[in-house]
Amino acid sequence: HGDVIEAVYQDAAPAATRVFRARADLVPPVISGVEVISRFGRSLASFNTDEATVSFIRYGTNALTSVATNRYWETAHELALTNVVPNLAYRFFVVAEDRAGNRATNDNGGAYFTFTPVAPPTVVLVDDYHGDFFEVPPLSGYTMALDQIGVPYTVWPTEFNGVPTSDDLRPFRCVIWRFAEFALTSTLTAGKAQALTNYLAGGGSLLIASMEFLSRARDDGFPSFASQWLQVQSFAEDVPAPQLVGAGGEPMGNGINTAMNYAVYDDWLKELLGWTADASDTIVPTTNAAPVFYNGSAAVVGLRAPKTGQDLPGRVVFLSTALDAIPLGTGVGNNRAGVLRNILNFLVPPQGNSTIVLNSDEYTVPSRVVVEIEDPDREGAGQLSATFFSPAQPGGVPVTLGETVRRGLFRGSIALVPAASGGGGPELI
Repeated sequence: HGDVIEAVYQDAAPAATRVFRARADLVPPVISGVEVISRFGRSLASFNTDEATVSFIRYGTNALTSVATNRYWETAHELALTNVVPNLAYRFFVVAEDRAGNRATNDNGGAYFTFTPVAPPTVVLVDDYHGDFFEVPPLSGYTMALDQIGVPYTVWPTEFNGVPTSDDLRPFRCVIWRFAEFALTSTLTAGKAQALTNYLAGGGSLLIASMEFLSRARDDGFPSFASQWLQVQSFAEDVPAPQLVGAGGEPMGNGINTAMNYAVYDDWLKELLGWTADASDTIVPTTNAAPVFYNGSAAVVGLRAPKTGQDLPGRVVFLSTALDAIPLGTGVGNNRAGVLRNILNFLVPPQGNSTIVLNSDEYTVPSRVVVEIEDPDREGAGQLSATFFSPAQPGGVPVTLGETVRRGLFRGSIALVPAASGGGGPELI
C-alpha cells in the first residue's frame, strides 16, 4: 500500500521518455459519523469518509430494498432517503468505494443503523421577499396568523436556502409562497414556475396572496401561468381593495367583512414617487374557479380552485391583495387569522372536521344542485349520503354522494323541479 507504480515508454521519433505514475491503494475507505436528520420534511443521511469516494445506502423497514446513491467523489456525504413513511422504523447500511475500487461497508457492526422519519409540518411558508429596494414588511405578518390558528409550519427563506424544488415542496400538504411586492428584479423565474407547477400537478395545495404577482409574472415571461395554474382568466391592475368581503354562500368567505390596512407597505420612497401602498388587482376567475373574496364592491380579489363540481390535480387559493393588510386582530374571526383558517380548511382539510358546499347560493327552477361534502375522516369510504329538505318535502330526500379522485371529497346532485316528474334520479320540489 502506498507504493508508486511507474510505466515508462521510450519514444524514438521524436526521442523522448514518456512516464506515467500511479499509487498503489490497497486500503478501503473508513466510513464514520453516520447519522440521519430530518430537514424540511425530508430524511437526510450524512457520513464522512477519510478519502474521496462514491457511495450508496441500502434501506428499508424489513428487506433493505431501497437505494440512495451519491455518484460524486466526496469526503462529506449527504443522501436523501426518499419514499419513506413517517413514524415507521427503518434500517440501513452505508457503502463507500474509492477511486482504486476499494469498497467499505459500515453496517453498525451488523446491527444496522436505524432512523424513524418525522412527519413534516402541514405548511411550508416560502419567504421569497428579501433584498428589495423598498422596505420589506416583516414575515410576522404571516407567522403571527399561523400561530393564532395553531397550524404547524416551517419557514423556507429563499435568501439563504435558495429556491425550493418540487422535491423540496412535495412532503408538505400546503405551500404558502410569499412573493415580493414592488420588486425591481424578477418575481417569477423558470425555477420557481417549474417547482410550483410540478407541485400542483402532483396534488399539492398552494396559497399566494400578492398585489403585484399577476403583472410581474406576465412581464417576467410567464403570461399563461396565472390562467393555467392560478385559474385567473384576466385581471385589472392597481384597483384598490379598501375592504375584504367574503362571497355569499362560500365557506371560505364566511364571516369575513373587514377594512384593509396597507400600512406595512408604506414607506417614504413610495410616497416620494407617488406610489400607493395599495396596489391590489381585481381578477376574473376561470371556469374552474370560484370567487371567494370581493374588494367591497362587485370586483373579485380572491378565488379558489377547483370550484364545486370541478376536479383539478391540486388546489389553489389566490388573493390579488395582501394577506398582511388584513387586520390581525385577536383570536380567530373577522380578521387575518380567520381568513387564513378558512383558506387552509379548503386547502388542507383537518381531521375531525367536515364541510358542505353547493355549487351556487341561488337557483332557478328547474335546475340541478351539485353538492360536495369533504370529510377527511371518511377517506376511502367510496360514498356517503346527504339529505335535502324543502317546504314541500319536509321529510327530506336522500342523495348518495360518490367519492371523487380526491380522497375524502364526495360529490352528488339533485334535480330542482316545480313538481315531481317521475324521473329516475332524486328530485327536490
